[in-house]
Amino acid sequence: MSPNALVQMIRLTSAAVVLTLSAPSVSVAAAAGPTVHVTGGALRGTSSGGVVTFRGIPYAAPPIGALRWKPPTPPVGWRDIRDASAFADSCPQGTANGVFANPSTTEDCLYLNVSAPADGFAQPGKRAVIVWFPGGGLVGGSSSDYDTSALVTTGGVIVVTVNYRVGALGFFAYPALDTEPHESGDYGIMDQQYALAWVQRNIAAFGGDPANVTIAGESAGALTVLAHMVAPGSVHLFARAIMESSGTPTLLARAVPPIAVAETTGSKFAAAAGCADVDCLRGLPADKIVATQSAFRFGLIGGQNTPLPTGFHQAFTTGAYAHVPVLTGSNHDEWRWSVANAELVSGKPLTDERYPTALAAFYGAAAAPLIVAEYALDAFPSPSVALGTAETDGYMACGTLKLATWISPMVPVYEYQFDDETVPMYMPPVSFPYGAAHTSELQFLFPRFHGGSGSVHPLGPGESTLSGEMLRYWTNFAKTGDPNGRSLPAWPKFVPGSQDILSLAPAATSVITNFDQQHRCGFWDSLNDF
Repeated sequence: MSPNALVQMIRLTSAAVVLTLSAPSVSVAAAAGPTVHVTGGALRGTSSGGVVTFRGIPYAAPPIGALRWKPPTPPVGWRDIRDASAFADSCPQGTANGVFANPSTTEDCLYLNVSAPADGFAQPGKRAVIVWFPGGGLVGGSSSDYDTSALVTTGGVIVVTVNYRVGALGFFAYPALDTEPHESGDYGIMDQQYALAWVQRNIAAFGGDPANVTIAGESAGALTVLAHMVAPGSVHLFARAIMESSGTPTLLARAVPPIAVAETTGSKFAAAAGCADVDCLRGLPADKIVATQSAFRFGLIGGQNTPLPTGFHQAFTTGAYAHVPVLTGSNHDEWRWSVANAELVSGKPLTDERYPTALAAFYGAAAAPLIVAEYALDAFPSPSVALGTAETDGYMACGTLKLATWISPMVPVYEYQFDDETVPMYMPPVSFPYGAAHTSELQFLFPRFHGGSGSVHPLGPGESTLSGEMLRYWTNFAKTGDPNGRSLPAWPKFVPGSQDILSLAPAATSVITNFDQQHRCGFWDSLNDF
């Protein structure tokens, strides 16, 4: 599909948000808990602290047996009122160090959760809706990690969190699978699309407005938001987009490899798992798949037989994406998080001698000497901080700036930098300060976020104030497409050249204009292909 054709398809589908079913009904049973009728049957949730919550709602059939590596299908309905007080299991994954969700081997995992203001819940209305896709590198993540109560009570919005298939079960191309008569490859993206369609059919029962849905996520969750912005099957399902720490142009180029490359990876995975055909692959235990996938990197799978007909770079530089308001940003010290993970796994801090090798492993042997010269060790307190800075600037920060530069001529863009250098961290201490590392802003939106099995550390008074500001910015944006509001520091639109970016810091939220100098983006532009 050409970029012009994709633009036309997006324009046509964006104009037609159509509810295919009538809005389900809603009621409140005071003694037994709130109830709501959705596609499939009735649900009974819980009510606490001004928030009505329904958890573990099936939005698709369990993708097991013959349904493994197939697009999602409708779940089986139920007769009695279904208990919706507990989270469902996470999708199969293996994680460590408290990062994102805990390990799981349960394929019956396609569930979502809905939280809404208790005030007026029994009177369906037109509340803005945020649909949150968990991060986790596309190999992990769980909706149960996110406490949505602060977003609901502060902003009066409805929040939906979604489980979706990850790793080899969610992003897998294989020659025999790709010849089957269905879309293939990006099963995790298909799951998210299916969940968004569920929201369109059912969110009015909770008081939500299906025409005012914001899709949002952090890290890999933000990467999937970018995917929906360019996927023709998604663009009519949302009205705004929030991307926290979504990545760089280089990452975006790698994220959607040609289908032949993806199939080669899939074939190597199948061989490593001891399989030579689809029947064998579909018969593997989930724990075998999780164990085998650790030697491979499964991400968004490209190709013409997937939901993503074009690469991200091509889409965002030709205008072939959903033209909706965007809130995006990154953290000042993003990839110290990755350096810390490496230290936690190895038990050893990075040494001066290993610094060039680590850069070469991350950026390639040809670029490493140039980066060593630009990020000389004597300018940093430790090799770990030097590596974290170089990886932050080249991998995250300057890419966020580039993305804003690409799309801001066509859509309103509000860009931030999270700048709390002493923010509490849920991961164990390491030999250097985390700073404003990857994921550290999440606890300001989702109280007590701790990455699955990490440790909770309370926010200080100034940080609690900043949390309140961020909650209002995010929910204001979900309501109107503009984060600004009364008593909040002004957040100007991003304009290429002026680069007005909001710095989020305790008692110091303000606009900065030197983001590109902070992160040496001129240097990185000279290294990157675009």
